[in-house]
Amino acid sequence: GSSRIIGESLKTEFCTFAIHETQKQNLRFVGKHKQYFENAENVGPIVAAISHLSSRIIVADELRPQQHQLKELMQTSGVATLVKLQGRTSSGVQHPGYILLGQKRSGGLYSEQDIKVLEIIADELVIAIQNSLRFEEIQQFNITLQDKVDEATKQLRHANHRLKELDHTKDEFISMASHQLRTPLTTIKGYLSMVLEGDVGEVKKNQRQMIQQAFDSSERMVFLIADLLNVSRLQSGKFVIENKPTDLAKMVQSEVAQLQDIAKNHHLTLTYKKPEKIPIMSLDETKIRQVLMNFMDNAIYYTPAGGTVEVAVEATPEAVNYTVTDTGLGVPEAEQHHLFSKFYRAGNARKMRPDGTGLGLFMAKKVVIAQGGAIIFKSTEGKGSTFGFTFPRKTLEVKN
Repeated sequence: GSSRIIGESLKTEFCTFAIHETQKQNLRFVGKHKQYFENAENVGPIVAAISHLSSRIIVADELRPQQHQLKELMQTSGVATLVKLQGRTSSGVQHPGYILLGQKRSGGLYSEQDIKVLEIIADELVIAIQNSLRFEEIQQFNITLQDKVDEATKQLRHANHRLKELDHTKDEFISMASHQLRTPLTTIKGYLSMVLEGDVGEVKKNQRQMIQQAFDSSERMVFLIADLLNVSRLQSGKFVIENKPTDLAKMVQSEVAQLQDIAKNHHLTLTYKKPEKIPIMSLDETKIRQVLMNFMDNAIYYTPAGGTVEVAVEATPEAVNYTVTDTGLGVPEAEQHHLFSKFYRAGNARKMRPDGTGLGLFMAKKVVIAQGGAIIFKSTEGKGSTFGFTFPRKTLEVKN
């Protein structure tokens, strides 16, 4: 390399570079004859002794008598000439290292021409060494950075694995708890229905009101448990669509009839716009019924007294549509794109009904899309909303 070329040009016994390690004080020796300096024990005192000298090139044989200690140090180390490699940076003068030269092979002294050559070489060498040190620093930074990235990735993978385990445990618990709760709640709902229908005797007006509220609450719990089970099945890959011929208009009419009393209790007008003729569609009746009830239930609970809820089913040449239009709260425009996300509820809805879960709309969209349909949604805050779905006749209509 460079040290060999300099040594051969000047005909010296050796030429070695002593370079300050990046971000360290100790010296590193580079060059063909670096074995002369396995450690810095001999060179260190020389470097310390010349630190106060202004001369850039120090020749041992030209040192003054009062500098005899430095001369002895250089001669003991075999260094005949030392060149300071110094360059200017934004922070001042920098000394990246030194050129260490042995005696001339001829036994003669370093000439004036030799000194000029060293001065020129030193300027070029400073730039090369500084660039090399910067490159090393970048390489070391990259290695350190990669080590940190690898460690962070390892920790992230471990945390992610742990979160997946916890999520799986949570899903199993929700599924188990939902199954355990569904049977007793369905039984309670059934008995309350029998009491309301007078199967166990006449029900007084004040009793009917309380029993009706208990029935409504149990019904909401049954739907909530159904949503939880569906979410659990969806995440475990057990969410299955079981299509069969379904009369959507008839199913909607049945659910609207069941909700009339609840609507009256909320002082709302609930109407159903039934189509004259509608095709039979291939749908999962149980899951679609949950979607119907979710949209109607939301419309009733988020519409203030005196408002209206209009349910409609219509058939076009291309599709069958179901919509629920209310005069309720409406959804703020800034929150509409979040609305069908799991557990998400709009701010005004949370204030009006704190006990909601944010699962109903999430599952409704999953159920509709899983059967090849699409969600219908539009809303204006303070004026009301329309929720619904549309199914294509081409793929889902049951032909006679």
